[in-house]
Amino acid sequence: MKYKLIIGALLFAVLGVGNVDTALAVEANNEGTFSYTEPTPGAAELRFGSNLLLAGNGIMSEKTIEGLLLSTGNELNLKTKSEYGFVAGNIIHYNAETAKDLFVAGNVITISDDAKIGRDTFIAGNNIRVEADLPGDLAVTANKAILNNITIDGDVNFDVNELAIEGEVVVTGKIIINSNATITGLDNIDYKEIEKYEVVELNITAVEVWVAKIFSIAALFIVFAIIMALFPGVNKRVSKELTITQFGKDILIGMITLLFVPIIAVFLLLSFVGIPAALLLVAAYIAMIYVAQGYSGLWLGKVIVEKVAHGKINAFVEMLIGITALGLLVMIPWIGAYIGLLSLLLGLGLFMQSIKPNRKKKNPIVVSRTEEVIKETETVEETKEDTSEEQDSKKSDNKPISSKTAHKADQEDSDVKEED
Repeated sequence: MKYKLIIGALLFAVLGVGNVDTALAVEANNEGTFSYTEPTPGAAELRFGSNLLLAGNGIMSEKTIEGLLLSTGNELNLKTKSEYGFVAGNIIHYNAETAKDLFVAGNVITISDDAKIGRDTFIAGNNIRVEADLPGDLAVTANKAILNNITIDGDVNFDVNELAIEGEVVVTGKIIINSNATITGLDNIDYKEIEKYEVVELNITAVEVWVAKIFSIAALFIVFAIIMALFPGVNKRVSKELTITQFGKDILIGMITLLFVPIIAVFLLLSFVGIPAALLLVAAYIAMIYVAQGYSGLWLGKVIVEKVAHGKINAFVEMLIGITALGLLVMIPWIGAYIGLLSLLLGLGLFMQSIKPNRKKKNPIVVSRTEEVIKETETVEETKEDTSEEQDSKKSDNKPISSKTAHKADQEDSDVKEED
C-alpha cells in the first residue's frame, strides 16, 4: 500500500507547488477535442480528453470530470467529481467526490466530512486532518495526523510522528503504525487489531560514509568515462561552456528540462496511446539526472584546471578532479543541498547543449575560392559581351548601301555641280 502513496507523492513533487498567478487545466473528451476557458480570474482551463489538469496559485473548482483529476497549486479548495483524484499543494481543502482512489500530497491537508472517496486514500504531508468516512484502506505519511469522528472500512497504515484521535473513530480492519509514534486518544478508537512495526535506524559510521562516497565517485567516473570515449564531442562541447554567460544559460536550460520533462510525461500518460513513450521518457529522465552529475563534474574540473590553475591536462583527469570536488562539496552541511541542486541544473543544461545539433559552418577557404571563381566567371562574361558589341559595330559599318540611297547621293552631287 505504501508504495502507491510514495508514487503519488513523487508524481506531484516533480510537477512543483509554487506561487503561479494563473491556473492551467487540461481536459479532453473521447473525440480528442481541445478547448480553452477562463473559469475564474487568474485561472485558466485547457481541456483535452476526459481528464482535467489544474495548476495555479489559488484554485476553486466544482467541475465534473469523467476521468482523472490532477491538481497542483498553492491553496486548493476542491468540490469536484472525478474518477481518480491526484492533488498536490501547500494548503488543501478537499471537499470533492472521487469514484475510485485518491492521492494527496501537501503541507496542510484537510479531507472534510463532505468529501466522498470510492476506494482507497493515500495522503502524504506535514499536518493532515481526515473528517470523512472512508470505504477503503487509508495510508498516511505525515508529521502529525488527526482522525476526527470517522469510520474507515479497511486497513490503516501510518508512518507518522504524532497521531491524534478526536471523537469516535471506527476502523474495521487493522491499524499498522510505527512504534516510535506518539498516539493520543487511542481509547476513542474502535479497531480490530493494531500492529506496530519497528523503525530501523541506520547507525552509519564516518568510515562507512566515506567508503560509500568513494564508491559513488568511482562508479560515476567509470560511467561518464565510457560516455566520453564513445562521444568525444562531449568534451569539446563542455569546453565551450566555461564562461559566465554560458553558465547562466545552462542553468536556465537545466531548470526548464527538470520541470517540463515530467509534465510532458504526464501529458503522454493522459493520452493513453502515449503511455509507452511516457515510460521511455521517464526512464530517460532518470538516466539524465544521473549523467548530469558527470557533466557538472567535467565542467568543474575544467574550471579548476584551465581557469583557476591555468593548466591543461587530460580531459579524463579533469573529469575525475571535478567529480571528486563536487562529491566533497555536497557533503557540506546546509549549503551542500544547494550545491547539489545547482550542479543538477548545470548538468542537465550541459547535457541538453551536448545533444543539440551543431550548425554547419562554411569553410572559409572554400568560400573564398568560390568567390574567386564567381569573379572570374563574371570577368569572362563581361569580356564576351564587349567582344560581341565590337563585332556588331563592325558589321554595321560594312553593311552595303541600297540603290535608292546611292541614286539619291548621285543626284545631290549633280545638283551641286550645276550650281557651280
